[in-house]
Amino acid sequence: MKYALGLDISTQTITAMLIGVVETNGLPTELILSEEWIASRPCRDNISRKSPEVWVELARECIEGLKSKVGEAEQAEAIGVSTTFPGCFAILRDGTVDPRFVSLYDNTADDGVCGGEFDVELGRAESETLNRMWPGNMAIGLAHLMISQGLSLEMVAGIAPPNTAFASQLLRVSGNDFTSSVGITDFSEAVIGGLYDVRSGSPLPPAVDDLLTGVISGLDSPTLRNLLPKAAPSWRNIIPGTAIDAVRNLFGLAELKGVSIGAGDSPLAALALSNDTKTVINVRGSSDSPMILIKSPINRNVSRENVLHYPMPTATDLTDSPWCVVAPMLRSGRVWDWVRRLRFDDEEYRGDEALEALALQAAVKRTRTPLRFDTALGGERAPEWDSTATGSIVGLAESHTIGDIALAALEGMSNTLAECINVMERRYRVSADNLLLAGGPAKNRLWNWITRQRTGKKTFATTFSDASVLGAALLGYATLYDGVETERAVASRLMSLSRLSANHELIAPVEVNAPAAELLEQ
Repeated sequence: MKYALGLDISTQTITAMLIGVVETNGLPTELILSEEWIASRPCRDNISRKSPEVWVELARECIEGLKSKVGEAEQAEAIGVSTTFPGCFAILRDGTVDPRFVSLYDNTADDGVCGGEFDVELGRAESETLNRMWPGNMAIGLAHLMISQGLSLEMVAGIAPPNTAFASQLLRVSGNDFTSSVGITDFSEAVIGGLYDVRSGSPLPPAVDDLLTGVISGLDSPTLRNLLPKAAPSWRNIIPGTAIDAVRNLFGLAELKGVSIGAGDSPLAALALSNDTKTVINVRGSSDSPMILIKSPINRNVSRENVLHYPMPTATDLTDSPWCVVAPMLRSGRVWDWVRRLRFDDEEYRGDEALEALALQAAVKRTRTPLRFDTALGGERAPEWDSTATGSIVGLAESHTIGDIALAALEGMSNTLAECINVMERRYRVSADNLLLAGGPAKNRLWNWITRQRTGKKTFATTFSDASVLGAALLGYATLYDGVETERAVASRLMSLSRLSANHELIAPVEVNAPAAELLEQ
């Protein structure tokens, strides 16, 4: 038996998960999972969610918590990492990250770059990246940090996505300085960030360079190019032999052999849940990220890119298949949270369940006056990609209750999700038969049913809400073989483990059905 840990660094919590892998003749044949093998710590505040220093400390606390209740955690030999996806972090010359110089995926400040004036330049850049240039990615995030936050390239040792920022802090606390010459990221974080050519992986390709030099006064392109990390497989071990003892001591893991550079949370969730090209995978959290697996990206036929692309964590290079095409929403779970707070305090133990019950009461009423809820509560990504979008509730009357508003929110979010799926299917001329819902909000049966009705897909849901951290743990197992086997062999191991994960009883997706018989009559 080999044990590996996954770490998921999200904008709200840090989570650790342990897995066991049974090998037969040296190859993975059984995956051992338990709902008890998980520990989490909240990020606490808006500063903490942008601080790799806090991430490392909370990761240590999670691992300590896991070891206190699961003895096998002491035997973990490797750690895989999942990070929020994407973002731009300035690693300063002293190795620290100042949260003022961080732009995360949910940032809607673009300093006018995405407001229409630069549409031609943005379109040219997107022909190289095949990813929408949008507030929150590395490219537009960097523009925001340099134009509005006072960042200059002279201040930094590296410009990094989230997984590289975490790696730099882990190296720092183990006594190793970060330098851009040794900085790496994985292929998924690189290509989604908008600073790399999607085909070659080269940093700052010509049209992206033209865009940024046009909006950032005095930008030194050669310096920026040298500050960007190189792309590598997601299982690449970031811990040099000189630092492994310090990292073992930090996490209290005597058997630890390596820590992966990691990948974005969405592709790692896909790794854990499915390898089915006929299924839309939608991981629900503060946002929805519907994705379809494709062989490889194709050029767009519109003036601006309207989706995102990135390779799966099994990629050994950018020519590998499969890839993910994604049309991500900015707000879904956050909209539900906003409605809940109209009636319930955050401390209310069963607030989500109570609000769902009120929405169900509204849904089964024989006569009701429907509301239309535009859920873009402060910016939106797909399908419109409008960072200035605002929401609205149309048709509100005195007779409406909080249940009606909650129901309208579920309908509005499901309508947007259906539009996002249509964007991807039109782009790739495919029609996925099924929809798999995962993440914490997938426990909401009414939401799942409405999603099924609005998308027209045969819909399944898993109550397992930790797909990203499970994917990270699978990656941890692969990291054990980095430098031991060829990259193709490691990728094959990871794909085998992915199949075991998707079919594990803990995942166990069930078909979505109506939560009340009355809904079948509508």
